[in-house]
Amino acid sequence: MLESAKGLDDITHLVLDEIHERSIDTDFLLIVLRSLMVQRPELKVILMSATVDAQKFSRYLNNAPIVVVPGRTFPVQARYLEDAIELTGHTPDGDHQSYTNEVEDDEDVVADGAGSGIPKQLSGYSLKTRNTLSKYNEYQIDYSLIVKLIEKVAY
Repeated sequence: MLESAKGLDDITHLVLDEIHERSIDTDFLLIVLRSLMVQRPELKVILMSATVDAQKFSRYLNNAPIVVVPGRTFPVQARYLEDAIELTGHTPDGDHQSYTNEVEDDEDVVADGAGSGIPKQLSGYSLKTRNTLSKYNEYQIDYSLIVKLIEKVAY
């Protein structure tokens, strides 16, 4: 749309969200928008982001006004694959072995042949989780784990 000769003539408002996610494309878009806003002062451009330095963008766009919308933030905790497996008790589909009896002690779990990039010893996680991780292909989407995780979180 920006490449057309019309210059977005049929657009009155342009809303861009997550403007902090910078890339060459978004930077180019801002350069074009800056000149377009000079040509079309009636064009309303709204840039949105929860984390961006609003003053910097305002200055770049000829001191555009800033509107702060108050809201509440929610705490975020980083969770990893091993956390999802531990929480759900997940084991790979189609594997009917008992994961609890594979290793006698609390010794290091050794990946067999596949060479998983997952650490072989994770203190704080159950033996079942470590055994599951030792056989896990983290490069393949495990839809059954996703479903189990959604069920666990929802209920």
